[in-house]
This record gives sequence, C-alpha cells and structure tokens, in this order.
Amino acid sequence: MITFVPGWLGEAADFDLILGHLREALDGRVEYRIHEVAGLGTRYREDPKSLEACANDLLQDTRPGSVLCAYSMGARIGLVAALRAPRHFAELVLCGVHPGLTSEQERDARRDLDRLRADSLTNDPQTFLTDWYDQPLFDAVRRHPAFMELESRRRTLASDDARVRGAARTLLACSLADQPCALPAPATLPPSTLVVGSLDSKFVEIANRMHDAAPATITVRTIANRGHALLTEAPREVAGILRESLVRIGETTPLARIRRKK
Repeated sequence: MITFVPGWLGEAADFDLILGHLREALDGRVEYRIHEVAGLGTRYREDPKSLEACANDLLQDTRPGSVLCAYSMGARIGLVAALRAPRHFAELVLCGVHPGLTSEQERDARRDLDRLRADSLTNDPQTFLTDWYDQPLFDAVRRHPAFMELESRRRTLASDDARVRGAARTLLACSLADQPCALPAPATLPPSTLVVGSLDSKFVEIANRMHDAAPATITVRTIANRGHALLTEAPREVAGILRESLVRIGETTPLARIRRKK
C-alpha cells in the first residue's frame, strides 16, 4: 500500500504522472490511496485545526505498514505523523521536506510571511499564483513541458472562492512557523528516503543535514537537473524510488497490477 499526500495547493491529480510511470514499471498488484489534507483538494470545505491535527488525521486515514509518499507541505505533515508514530509507516519517501525551523526569529518571520501569503491569495488569487510560480524555487518547473497542465489545475483552484479560502486556512493552520523541529530526533523515523532536485539548493542542503543527523535511517536521493516541483518534473524517478520501497517491504510480485483503493 502506498499513501500519497500532495503539497499546499495540491490535489490528487498531482500524482497522476507518478502513477502512470508506476503502471509501466510494475507488473505487480499494489494498493494506493491519496490522502488530501483538510482544506485542500476535495476536502476544501473542511477546516484544518493545526499541523498536529492534520498529522493525526493522516495516521487515522492510513493503514499501518504502508509506504508514505508525500510532497512539500504534505511531506512536513507526514514527517510529524511519522515522528509521532514511528512504526506506523513501513517507509517514507518525502519529496522536498522541511524538518522545521530552529529559532524563534525564523518562526516569527515565517508566520508573518504565511499571513501575508494567505491574505494575498484570498484578495487576488490569480495574481498570487503568478507571483507564486515566479519564485526562484519554481524556475525549473516553469521550463518543464508539464507545467502548463499543472498551472491550469492551479488556475481552476484560484477561480473557486471556496477552494481559495480553504487553501488560505490550511496555509495558516499548517505553517512551518508552528512545526516542531525534527532535527534532534530523525533517528526515530522509519527508513526514509528524502528526494530532492539538484537545482533545489536549499532543500539539498536541508536533506543532507537531516541525513547527517541520522545516516542509518535517512537516505538522500538527488535527481539531476530538477528543482523543487518533483511530482511534475521527475515523476519517473519518484516512481522508481517508490518501486524500490515496495520491493524492500515485499509488496510487489511479477503478476500484480496497480489499483486504487476506494
């Protein structure tokens, strides 16, 4: 079983490319489900209470022993969940994960930034999206052939006032400012693969720091010539990493097929 968790502004369709490559790569049967965070995707009308509450929600919604594949904010929520219940997941595949801020000054600055972003998204969502993807963090994905489809999905979100309000609520509830820093305790995690793009220098440094804190538990996989938006930029590579995880935990056989768990 694989549980997928998209990032902020994300939805189930963000994993379509990865699932397509998994169907090509695997002949075995494996179940998967997509857990959308409260306030996002099909759960846009729900009110997320906190990052901790979203982590508990993820634990309640996933079968013990599954592989967790999560991206960005989803990966942060997955990290908090796995630290809370280290034996719940068999393995973690975390794409662009942040372990938490280390100082109150950083937390205050991030809290202010997320409030500003939530206000900007709510007041002018289409302009916000343009500015959001103009960030250096997304330089690589803007040049990717699949970016137009990704942007189209986000523009659809931005045209729906209820979804915009849900995304703003989730950004504030799950702010990095309120995430407990995981750097002192990553050795308690299940076997974890941190996936980063080589062009995403900030998260390459973060992943290497997490690995240095727990080299027996954490592996870093750096994908060449890719940036932060790995679900769009590197779906084949992420699918390959997931296949390796499934093989390690014995969930693939030569005759199985992928199917989605309803």
